[in-house]
Amino acid sequence: MIRVGVIGVGPQWNARYRPALEALAERVKVVVLHDPLRRRADAEAGRLSAFASPGVVALSRFPRLRAILLSGDLHASLPTCQLLAKSRLPVLWGQPAMSDPAAIVRLAKSADKFETSITPALPLRFAPSTFRAKELIVTRLGAPWELTARLPHSISTDRVAKIIDWCRYLSGRDPVRVWPASGDQPLRYQFARRGSGRTAMLTIECSTETMAASAVQDRWPSLSVRCQRGRAELSSPTDIAWSAGRESRQESLSNDRPAELVLVDHFLRRAAGGLIPSADLKDVRIAARAATGAGLSKPV
Repeated sequence: MIRVGVIGVGPQWNARYRPALEALAERVKVVVLHDPLRRRADAEAGRLSAFASPGVVALSRFPRLRAILLSGDLHASLPTCQLLAKSRLPVLWGQPAMSDPAAIVRLAKSADKFETSITPALPLRFAPSTFRAKELIVTRLGAPWELTARLPHSISTDRVAKIIDWCRYLSGRDPVRVWPASGDQPLRYQFARRGSGRTAMLTIECSTETMAASAVQDRWPSLSVRCQRGRAELSSPTDIAWSAGRESRQESLSNDRPAELVLVDHFLRRAAGGLIPSADLKDVRIAARAATGAGLSKPV
């Protein structure tokens, strides 16, 4: 049984991470938790028969703790993660801050110094429709050439960075060039693989629809991929439509495991000593730098 500590037990915890841990109850036990709202922490600790810790550092020193889940409920998740970098325990960073590349570099250096493994939660990677698209790229569609993401009007650097990471994961290439949005021209990135002449283009379009910030953060973007031999449309985490030659299909993946469950499962396997590949702070740094335009060539 893997003894886990949880930091932040608000809406993100209730909607995403608690159901995932409950589905894995045979392997994991939440033994300690912390939340800035003491009443909320006490209520959840009572429900889980766990200890309500008075602070982040105290939680990280709880006896026989094996891993820490930092949920997406804390506004100051980066400073909290910097504290946890000294814990020498595996940390799942539930809502990675991806708008400050320099801070990510400092966090990575601290984590390396204390030999702390920090796994960023990047749900777009783990969505069933993304897994299916990656499978189709290998078996039916061929190499991706053009990727498009359509987002609500009010988008943040953090949101763009998560789209860039999704493109890196799906295409197997890194961002090398950016065309900033200008007038009616959308934001565009060129991706390439070292030693290969093949490139892929990512276009990020913004709709004129206005939404509350919380709705923008949680809303699934409209994603499409045009490949060498076909194309795919990812309209939700569990819906994908694809075509290749004369064949076209629309698939529902609602029976597949949700992204958070796969993410937490992989994290716990690594915490128990497994060698399952996972995203790390290098992925966050690359996406954050690209989202801010750092290190990329630009049109003259």
